Amino acid sequence: MRKNLIYLLAIAALFSINVTALFAQKTAKTMKYKAEKGALLYEITGNGVEKPSYLYGTIHLICSEDMIPIEKFDQYISKTEQMYLELDLDDPNLIKGILAINSAKRDKTIADYLTTEQLAKVDEMFKTYLGAPFEAVKQSHPFFLQQAVITSPKSMNCTPPGSYDKSLMETAVKNKMEVRGLEEIQTQIDAINSITIEKYAKDIYELAEDPETNFAQFRSMVDIYKTQNSEKLQEFVQSKMVENPAFQDTFLDQRNNNWIPVIEEQIKEKPTFIAVGAAHLNGKSGLITQLKKKGYKLKPIRF
Repeated sequence: MRKNLIYLLAIAALFSINVTALFAQKTAKTMKYKAEKGALLYEITGNGVEKPSYLYGTIHLICSEDMIPIEKFDQYISKTEQMYLELDLDDPNLIKGILAINSAKRDKTIADYLTTEQLAKVDEMFKTYLGAPFEAVKQSHPFFLQQAVITSPKSMNCTPPGSYDKSLMETAVKNKMEVRGLEEIQTQIDAINSITIEKYAKDIYELAEDPETNFAQFRSMVDIYKTQNSEKLQEFVQSKMVENPAFQDTFLDQRNNNWIPVIEEQIKEKPTFIAVGAAHLNGKSGLITQLKKKGYKLKPIRF
């Protein structure tokens, strides 16, 4: 049980789209989307690349039945010699970093920023979706509490959730490929800590006000993801970030900018399979846009 919990925390740290920041608001209804353009998998060629590399946009936690069968990736992974995820999931510092941030003593918890009535609603949500009262989890970092609620079996309607990161890494290991990370865990820890406890408290309370509506928002995102329409997915994510430009800058734009030199170096050295959160693909600072500006050709591949 503890091993599974630690792994889920690792995946939560990879959750580049802070789902509570996106969905802790009363907005659109769940909708169905058609695949129109864009893709989740892209072949990278040109600009001095001798052999094709591949860029894939994941959703870090998803019901297994909603996943593209991992076997469909084999023909592309087999053409590469190494794999890059956002983080190296085998790095011992990953677990140490996650446990450290989650167990660190904090002067204040989200309770310090909530009224008695608001805390009661949050407590009710934790009991319903985590099976534990607030008192039992109050020392956990609120970032992980957010992720735990959104990705709980009851909110996702499946158990256990699947993970592209885990499945892709297992495929790479099977192919005897080296798996590396585009960034160190400390980068994501810094991003998580850049948000104040007060802001986390506000987001968690907004989630507790109407959790089912917010979970429907998450499922809307999954519906779009399943169409492999990365451009429509970007529009959806962007619409949720209008009120939080600082979050976009910290969790998406800055990290994209940091990853581009790493990606360029690696794809010119050897064919590489790269998997990152799908929110990093499109947009003005997206990896696809930046790579195209540098002269690379990105060919969409649909399953």
